[in-house]
Amino acid sequence: LAIDSDLSSVSGSHDTLPSAKATKTALDTKAPYQPTGVTYTPATGAQNVALDVTSNNMHVVSGHASGTAITFTITGAANNQPFVVSILQGGTTVSTIAGWFATIRWAGGAAPTLTATLNKRDTFGFIRTGADTYDGFVIGQNC
Repeated sequence: LAIDSDLSSVSGSHDTLPSAKATKTALDTKAPYQPTGVTYTPATGAQNVALDVTSNNMHVVSGHASGTAITFTITGAANNQPFVVSILQGGTTVSTIAGWFATIRWAGGAAPTLTATLNKRDTFGFIRTGADTYDGFVIGQNC
């Protein structure tokens, strides 16, 4: 069996060729990898940030107004899908999390509090474990 590095050509014996071609077809139909994340910029006051994890697993909340109370919602998550949410404190007054999406089982048992220092970043990781249920992890705080 021989497959070019860019999967443009597949060749082999009659026993291996159908499987290799099926693999190439499956890879061709996958959504393209998005190496850069989606950036959200909530305005002043209580704001919703709708995370769409259909094609991006990195989500950055930055440039939000001072004192923003952020509520997260989510769409497009598949079971066992990991994704990251990074929040940068900006403005002149720190922002807070008014609410996270769905049911999150946080490592340690409680949802973390955002770092209350301007220009510092908190990063959280999530894995969807079932319908409207997620495991949540602190990747880094006060960075």
